[in-house]
Amino acid sequence: MSPSKSASAATKAFLPRKPFDWNKLTWGRPDSVPSALCSYCSAVIPENEVPLIMSNSEGWTVRFCEKCMKEIWGFQ
Repeated sequence: MSPSKSASAATKAFLPRKPFDWNKLTWGRPDSVPSALCSYCSAVIPENEVPLIMSNSEGWTVRFCEKCMKEIWGFQ
């Protein structure tokens, strides 16, 4: 399989489960300290957890707690 096909397949596979409201996200500014709260449900993300962190092309970020990682993104 060529690298472009692999990258395309990985991108397509990483989609939120439904229902998911992109408007509900609280985005962190590029020049700010990362929040200790989940960007979707506002739960506290403990220091010993590794959150899912996504960013857009401008550097704004969202962080997901373990519960949202499982329910929204299908992490196990």
